[in-house]
Amino acid sequence: MDAHTEYPDGYLLHGVERLEQGGTRWVSGLAVAKGRGPVSRAVALALRGPLGRGGSRKWVAERGPDQEYELDSGVFAGVWERQTLLEYGGWDEAWRRNQDSEMAGRFLARGERLILLPTMAAAYAPRNSIPALARQYFQYGEFRIKTAVRHPQTMRRSHLLAPSVVTMLAMAVAGPGALRRRARVGLSVYVASLLAAAAMAVKDAEAPGDAALVPVALTAMHFGHGLGAFAGS
Repeated sequence: MDAHTEYPDGYLLHGVERLEQGGTRWVSGLAVAKGRGPVSRAVALALRGPLGRGGSRKWVAERGPDQEYELDSGVFAGVWERQTLLEYGGWDEAWRRNQDSEMAGRFLARGERLILLPTMAAAYAPRNSIPALARQYFQYGEFRIKTAVRHPQTMRRSHLLAPSVVTMLAMAVAGPGALRRRARVGLSVYVASLLAAAAMAVKDAEAPGDAALVPVALTAMHFGHGLGAFAGS
């Protein structure tokens, strides 16, 4: 169970009941970001959009509140039988981040099904500091790459976004002429996307300044993750 999360009363009940139905040995729920402070609320807003959550299916319900669906290795905790965890060796304690995804890589490689139940949605509290957020996502990027090296099938195209942004910035500053110009155009598109994400967040913001912080939070997330990916490769 994640330390920065409040779980609903029926979390274990729903998980156990679904395990008893069969067809899966790992049942998880949504991670619903609930901010606690300006930066935390901005991160929660960012995680509602594609620039924040990437291709992960664990942040926003894809179907109705009672309709389950399958996950890839992008998973948030869950409920298992004790014997299942022992069979798979539990979590790799050397993984400071991405432990669930690394174990999911082992789990799915054997043809298992990982099921998400929207009724098991839990309230996750994002970091309330930009430096803390950047450090967190640096570790996410580092161990995302380490997980992909160990389990190549867990890699998604969306995992390449953050390293691509970091590379684009480097090329815009120090690349050869033609490449530098193209990279600057790409960065302009990226900045426009950040501003669009802020505009879309206005309607859901709890406080007037929350949406304005969304581009800052997304930048910290992307550059932290991208730099971490290079460190982990």
